[in-house]
Amino acid sequence: MELRYLRYFISVAEELSFSHASAKLRVDQSALSRRIQDLEYELQVPLFIRTQHGVTLTPAGTAFLDEAKRLMADSEVAVQTARRAARGEIGRLAIGYIGALSDGLIPRLLRKYRERFPNVSESMQQMRPAKQIAALLARQIDLGFVGQPNPEYEMELVFEVFRYDPMEVVLPRGHPLLSRKQIRLADLAKERFVLGSRAGSPFQYDWLLKLCHEAGFQPDIAQEVEHGQTAVELVAAGFGVALFPSTMQSRTHDDVVFRALKGVPTYRHSLAWRRGDESPTIGAFVRLLREELGLKAPAAPAKEKSRKPAKGLSG
Repeated sequence: MELRYLRYFISVAEELSFSHASAKLRVDQSALSRRIQDLEYELQVPLFIRTQHGVTLTPAGTAFLDEAKRLMADSEVAVQTARRAARGEIGRLAIGYIGALSDGLIPRLLRKYRERFPNVSESMQQMRPAKQIAALLARQIDLGFVGQPNPEYEMELVFEVFRYDPMEVVLPRGHPLLSRKQIRLADLAKERFVLGSRAGSPFQYDWLLKLCHEAGFQPDIAQEVEHGQTAVELVAAGFGVALFPSTMQSRTHDDVVFRALKGVPTYRHSLAWRRGDESPTIGAFVRLLREELGLKAPAAPAKEKSRKPAKGLSG
């Protein structure tokens, strides 16, 4: 049964006139009459009593009118629901994040996202980058604030860099290096280090070791930890020094000092999602992030220069 047949039937039933209904619907009267006959044939019951003076509803037609109106209303709800889902206004969104961003950007984004899309159900999970990537690949989360982009997974995931933070060294208060105006990574060659575990963030771990090697030394690792705040506390307790992007300063400790490192590449914060995933809820969140930070969508590479799929969602 076609929905337009129901619409035709409702109009004739309300007007009790084929001519009035055809004018209202802007449908030829003879075509309208045939459609109603087709509907009656399909239902195998007469819906109208036709006379020279007009039409009236049969008992079956009266009963069918209420159901037809309900079906049309339900179909409109279904259409609007589909359109809202296509715009990312309803649905579910699971997000992973690293703790370094939990005190600033992420709460602000979530607040604005919920104001704009109150009918999307979000869930947040604090996870180390390695677990986020595994959860993305397993479709357990939709988006991940994973920190540094990991080239190993660029075939499976999109990494969109949204912020660059200077690298800093965390020193115990009273450390001799605090008397210097500038601290370089090479100045830490004789220090012991407290690092985030390689299991939790292998790419960042290897990146920090590479920076130390380029500065001319092999870091003496006193301890590996799972959480950044634990590393700060161990620095305060005299276990060694730690390296973090400047966002980590939000988790301060009275007995440590954060100092900028001279000549060290910036830390790139990235948002990751599954390559080819065109979920409207993901697209809406990515666009909100760009809007909040004043970013543009990454440009698609020219076809003749690259066959790689474009990073980022279309803005």
